[in-house]
Amino acid sequence: MQIWTSLNTLSYLFYYPFYSPLVKDVKNLVATKIISKNEPITKNNSKPAPDIFKNQNVEVIINSNAIEIISSAIALENGNIGEFIKIKLNGKILNAKVIKKGVVEIE
Repeated sequence: MQIWTSLNTLSYLFYYPFYSPLVKDVKNLVATKIISKNEPITKNNSKPAPDIFKNQNVEVIINSNAIEIISSAIALENGNIGEFIKIKLNGKILNAKVIKKGVVEIE
């Protein structure tokens, strides 16, 4: 069985000589195209998963002077930490900054 594994690895490298497979942990990746069964996961066919996904319920922190209000809303776009995304809060569409996974802030 060990011989088959090493032969399979050699054929894998032979078919995909120009793509270096990702050796790191691939838990937080999403596919950017359809990946075949024996195709390696590379930077060309995957990207890091966003911190907030479209249609996800998010916690909204609204800061105004010395008052802080916490509510929930629906994200209308994907977004990563530091980016501005559109959210739907009480039927109104607002821009909010992603401050951490599942949390946005309106100032």
